[in-house]
Amino acid sequence: MGFLTPLALTLSALALPIIIFYMLKLRRQPARVSSLLLWQQVIQDRQANAPWQRLRRNLLLLLQLLILALLVLALARPYFIVEARVQGNVVLLLDASASMQATDVAPSRFAAAQAEAQALIDRLGPDDAVTLIAVEHTPRVLASTSTDREAIRRSLSEAQATNSPADWEAALTLAAANAAARPNTNLVIVSDGGLAQPGADRAIDLSRLPVPVEVISLGQGANNQGLVSLALRDGPDGPEVFLRVANAAGEARQRRVEFYVDDHLFDARDLELPPQASASLTLTGLPLGARYLRASLAGPDDLAADDVAWLVRSSAPARVLLVSPGNLFLERALALLPNVTVERALPDQELPAARFEAVIFDRTLPAADTVEALPEANLLFIAPPASTPLFEVKGPLERPRPTRLERTHPLLEFVELNTLNIAAAQAVVPPPWGQTLIDSRSGPLLIAGQPQGRRVAILTFDLFQSDLPLQIDFPILIVNLSRWLLPSGGLAQGQMLQAGQRVDLPVAAAAEAFQIRTPSGQSLAVSLNQPAFHQTGELGLYQILAQESNQSSLLSEFAVNLLSEAETNTRPQVVTVAPAAEAASQSLTGRWEWWWLPAGLGLVVLLLEWWVYWRGEGR
Repeated sequence: MGFLTPLALTLSALALPIIIFYMLKLRRQPARVSSLLLWQQVIQDRQANAPWQRLRRNLLLLLQLLILALLVLALARPYFIVEARVQGNVVLLLDASASMQATDVAPSRFAAAQAEAQALIDRLGPDDAVTLIAVEHTPRVLASTSTDREAIRRSLSEAQATNSPADWEAALTLAAANAAARPNTNLVIVSDGGLAQPGADRAIDLSRLPVPVEVISLGQGANNQGLVSLALRDGPDGPEVFLRVANAAGEARQRRVEFYVDDHLFDARDLELPPQASASLTLTGLPLGARYLRASLAGPDDLAADDVAWLVRSSAPARVLLVSPGNLFLERALALLPNVTVERALPDQELPAARFEAVIFDRTLPAADTVEALPEANLLFIAPPASTPLFEVKGPLERPRPTRLERTHPLLEFVELNTLNIAAAQAVVPPPWGQTLIDSRSGPLLIAGQPQGRRVAILTFDLFQSDLPLQIDFPILIVNLSRWLLPSGGLAQGQMLQAGQRVDLPVAAAAEAFQIRTPSGQSLAVSLNQPAFHQTGELGLYQILAQESNQSSLLSEFAVNLLSEAETNTRPQVVTVAPAAEAASQSLTGRWEWWWLPAGLGLVVLLLEWWVYWRGEGR
């Protein structure tokens, strides 16, 4: 046993004043006498006031000395030498994915993970630093290379499991960056296994990390079934819903699936689920006027987050105007977009007076040369032939090749363009409102921004002067553009989001502000300068409200669901670690502090001393 602050033991000298106070304390007790023996009383008073009278046995004195001893021991911070898992700079990755809400470990896997992490932190030395990262949809740093144990414990206790899959690739990248900045780094992962990216076929290889790795596995059972797929389409007899349910248990299960249309029970069916497999069903004949649908599994299991999912059915399709001399590639790609109506116009025609949510100018420009004359809609320019008040065109570019892509922007989600070939493009000067998303040595190839309350994208090259329409990236780029440009925010019929995923809100010229109404009824304001919503951690239906002239109008709705087969599969999975990493964490010692024990006992003895004084010897 040792002490981290041994100087605190000198406070035990306070016992001497306590003893002296008891020796000097007067103990006069009134008593009735039968005669006036004045001199004897005077002598007794002088004896009672003698400063160094014999110390008598007193329970209060013993209790107070015990309290002092316990408090001094707590202040000295005693510790035992114990075996430690890690030392030095410790990076702790805490799995906060949806599967950590499973209740096969009481009260939940995440609570057990917090306890494991706390036990590991308690065994570290006083100079060991801890970086605590919650692995969520976007990894979140809770504590960065901190030695403040109290702050780390507070951050750990405030962490919560989310309703989304975990991005382990990004979390391990953060951990590797921390390890490169500090020597003697150890990585500890507290998880129920399955360290894989969403949609990946295999787990992430931990052996490539340049630091020792230890994995603390959690989970005991796999009694869970959940919704993993939910899709909506229009059939000949009305809307149709496709649903798939996965069973993580090793035995066959039967679960009842309930369908609610606009909060009213529409259908209920029993579904037989094979062991460690999935089963599907299709529901037809839904009402044509249905706004949204909810599917749920009746009965308990280990994970509640995957037992319910929502679908939003958009009733009014978005209107898009295509102004082009003719582009078969673009027209076919736009025709495949769900819940989108495309109207066409030739360059020499007058633009229709109807209101469109988005207008596409393909190799042409409107006749007007002022911003006010442009359609009051979001705009997409493809190979603009001349300058406009929104941007400047300086001439043609010969054979530009993409050199940089802003992959974090929603327009380039799942877009690679590694083999894109372009014969010619227009030299567009990047406007101050725009962000260059695809760049080349000659000039930008894709620009996007939000000038004067609208969204504008500029694709500087002609589709016929490139091989983009022949690549798989072309339909993906068109889908991303439609999601970004359309007022519905790209939330087409049957489309859903995962928890934590960003929502790009519509940019309407008349809107003064946006509000998001969450499934729990909370209203959150969104700035027009950055019309994107990130707080989608709650599962359920969200409403987008536009504030115009002190009035709120419902603009669109979207659903946030789990729908992850990896999270529904709650079977504990063993994560293998390289032997070198395991050997590096052996024969380590740490300090286990137990100051809380004498501090707690001191409080108990203090309450006992108070009770003795008022109820016992004190009287």
